[in-house]
Amino acid sequence: MKNRMYEPINEPCAWLGSELQDEKSWLTQLTSRNLEEIEAALQNVKARNLKMEEISPSDFAIPSLESTLKHIGEDLENGRGFSLIRGLPVQRWGTEDSALVYWGLSTHIGTPVSQNHKGDLLVPVRDAGLSASDLNVRGPQTSAKLYYHSDFADIVGLLCMHPAKEGGVSRICSSISIYNALAESGRTDLIDAFYDGYYFDRKGEQAPDVAAVSDHPIPMLSWHDDRLSFRYVPGWAESAVKRTGKAWRQVQREAIDEVNRLSNLPLFYLDMNFQPGDIQFLNNYCVLHSRTAFVDFPEPERKRFLQRIWLRAHRGRDLANDFDHLFGTASTRDGIPAHQ
Repeated sequence: MKNRMYEPINEPCAWLGSELQDEKSWLTQLTSRNLEEIEAALQNVKARNLKMEEISPSDFAIPSLESTLKHIGEDLENGRGFSLIRGLPVQRWGTEDSALVYWGLSTHIGTPVSQNHKGDLLVPVRDAGLSASDLNVRGPQTSAKLYYHSDFADIVGLLCMHPAKEGGVSRICSSISIYNALAESGRTDLIDAFYDGYYFDRKGEQAPDVAAVSDHPIPMLSWHDDRLSFRYVPGWAESAVKRTGKAWRQVQREAIDEVNRLSNLPLFYLDMNFQPGDIQFLNNYCVLHSRTAFVDFPEPERKRFLQRIWLRAHRGRDLANDFDHLFGTASTRDGIPAHQ
């Protein structure tokens, strides 16, 4: 088993945003037949009084979408690592019915997992008027620009209920292409910084008997079972520095700065302007995501509102020892544990 790698990777997950911006092979536009079957599945689970958490793929069968959803799941794990589904009539359905449909579709891609210490499986993403400078505040709770990062699960999904008045553009890039750029530059010291890892803040999500900051560095880059996984979470590493006062080594700072520089080049990133009813799925081990700052509509019912889900992939990859460690003994492949 290889522990480290420094050679560029030539796989579908190593894509360039500049080559994909004007083509839509990553977009699935729902058809009238798809929507009829989704509506029937929705009415079926409502008639049976199923709670959202009780809905399984068999409860939400969509025959005309079965092969498409299977392909999306395969592409998330072994292809480019991202997909967008477009065309759900969320404005007609409203929040509750849209959530049922979102959950039902997502179960075909993976198993929903906890996103916070409360055990929430579906989390609203909206500006809560909180400050991004608060160490315990997570970026989606603000209207500020979100820097490139990965989430703590195999797959993150976002359903757009309402886009912002201005801004709030979803911007993604291939973390494997970023790794390739580092490898081609010859800066193996920067690559080693990610293999060696960073201390992570837990942002108040840990169990009572777990420290606020990880007690040892956690890798962001891992080579395991012939797969390279790049889980890039600089914000949580920055918070650890602020909380403990223990500064990064110079090479750690250079590594973060270089990834931030590369990921913000138009060569690498792909922009997605969400429309109501869009669902975006991303593989957190090969795709980084960010968001531009946004301005909301003044009316509460028109404010930017997304619903986020975290999934454990049905055919997800194994992870190297300690690569998934953050919240005590929990695996991030199972999301943040629901502490009692």
